[in-house]
Amino acid sequence: MASAPVLDEWPEGRRVLLGRLSAEPSWTLALPGISCVAVGGAPADATPVAAAWIALYQAADILDAVQDGADVAQWGLNDPATAISLATGLVFVAFGFLGSREVPYQAAHRIAALFSEAGFHSSLGQHLSLARGHEDLPVDEALEAYWRAVIAKSGSIFRAATAGGAAAGTGSEPLVAALGEFGTCLGVILQVLDDCRDVLGGPDIAGCEVSLPLLLLSMAGQDGRTGRQGQRVGIPNPGTPLSREALFDVLQGAGVPDIIRDVLLEWRRRALNSLASLERSEAVTALEGVLEHVLTTSPSPA
Repeated sequence: MASAPVLDEWPEGRRVLLGRLSAEPSWTLALPGISCVAVGGAPADATPVAAAWIALYQAADILDAVQDGADVAQWGLNDPATAISLATGLVFVAFGFLGSREVPYQAAHRIAALFSEAGFHSSLGQHLSLARGHEDLPVDEALEAYWRAVIAKSGSIFRAATAGGAAAGTGSEPLVAALGEFGTCLGVILQVLDDCRDVLGGPDIAGCEVSLPLLLLSMAGQDGRTGRQGQRVGIPNPGTPLSREALFDVLQGAGVPDIIRDVLLEWRRRALNSLASLERSEAVTALEGVLEHVLTTSPSPA
C-alpha cells in the first residue's frame, strides 16, 4: 500500500490511507491472506488481493462515515467532499492492484468479478438503509429491511475479503463460495455488534438511527403499543431523552440482549458451518479464531 506507484500522484490520499490502516486490527489486514492459505494457496498469492481489498474496504468505510455525518477532520481531510473524492479514488486503486503482474490473469478476472459484485451489493445495502427510513415502516417490515441492508452492505464487503483471498489460491468455485459465506457471516456479526455499540455508547438515544436493538425493543412492545404486528418503529416515551443507563434497563427488561446473543450465535454457527468443507489446517483454525476474537472482544450486547 505504501509503495503503490499510483498513489505517488496523491500523497494526501496515501497519508490518510496509511493513517487509517495503522488503526485497523491485524486480523482485518490478514483476512484475504488467511483465506487464500485455507484453500491451499501461498501467502504471497494473496498480497495484491489483500491490498486491493483494503483499499476497497477503506473506500466503503469512508463513504459510510460521511453519510453518517462523521467528522472527517479526524483523518486530516478538509470536508466531506474531499473524503468522497478520496474514497472514489481508492475504488480504482483497488482494481489497479488486481491488474498487477503478480496476479495471474485468470485469477485476476475471477477476483475482479467478485469485487465488482460485492462492491455493488454493498452500495445497494447502503442505499437501502438510506432510501427509506426504517422508522417509516411497520416493525416487522423494518426488521426485514434491516437484514436485507446489513447482509448486502456489511456482509458483501467482508465476503470480498474472504472469497477474493480464496480465489487467489484456488479455482474451485465451491471453496471460494464457502469462504465467501464465512465473510458474509463475519460482516453481519460486526454490524450487529456495531449497532449495539452505537445505541449504548451515547448519552441518550434521541437521535439514534433505527438499528437491531431498537427494532427488537419495538417488537417486544416496549414503545407502549403492545408490539402488535404493523406497529411503527419507536422507542420508549418518544421525545423524552433516555440515558444510556435507562435504555440498558429497558432493553434488559424486554429481553433484547438475550435475543441479540441468540442472533449472534446463529450467525456464528453459519460461519463455522461454511468452513466444514475445508480440510483442517492452521489457516482454518485461524479463521475460527478471528470469529471468536470478534465475538469475545467486542462490546457485549448484554
